[in-house]
Amino acid sequence: MPDDATHPDNPVYRDDSIVLNHKLRGKDLVELTGHALKRMKQRGVSQEDVLNTIEKPTKSMPTTQIGRLRFRWQKTPRTSIDVVFEDGKDRVIVVTVVKISGSLIRIGRHRK
Repeated sequence: MPDDATHPDNPVYRDDSIVLNHKLRGKDLVELTGHALKRMKQRGVSQEDVLNTIEKPTKSMPTTQIGRLRFRWQKTPRTSIDVVFEDGKDRVIVVTVVKISGSLIRIGRHRK
């Protein structure tokens, strides 16, 4: 496959996942698994939203599996994006994506 195959405008499709040429967390590639892509489409989350969540998280959340990280990005006062991912050897592997919206989301604030 030519080197430019992983250019962001030409993602590589592997089975049901895609691999983007994007520097993130010290890696050169980002893989969006088939499951993550399905959830992104269902929930109206863009690739840019996913990358922003990992690059500029508002909060780090606990995960249910060892080796996985869950970052939250507060996109708007009423919308946040959660991305569950793993740091692979040569890439960041996005496992799933969740969009939380509705009532005003408060991060780091407690009612008195």
